Amino acid sequence: MNRYETEEKINLKAWKDPEFKKKLQADPHATLKELGMKNLPASIKVKVVEEQKNEWCIVLHVPPANVQNLSEEELKKISAGAGVGWVCCT
Repeated sequence: MNRYETEEKINLKAWKDPEFKKKLQADPHATLKELGMKNLPASIKVKVVEEQKNEWCIVLHVPPANVQNLSEEELKKISAGAGVGWVCCT
């Protein structure tokens, strides 16, 4: 799964299961491992942010290393999630 598929799965579970949501907020690493992400490196810091009504949480992703060499079209695809190299650890 890619990042967006993974976040979709996590959101759906959190919406349906309040206990899962509480566990995810309290201990993201352990909760994600229980969800099947066995290879999640301990060195990755996981932040759980819950967007509230009348809020907008924007995630600024790390730009690609070759950002200066990419066209505007290529950058738009990457920023929209197409070709993002982040893959969940299943």
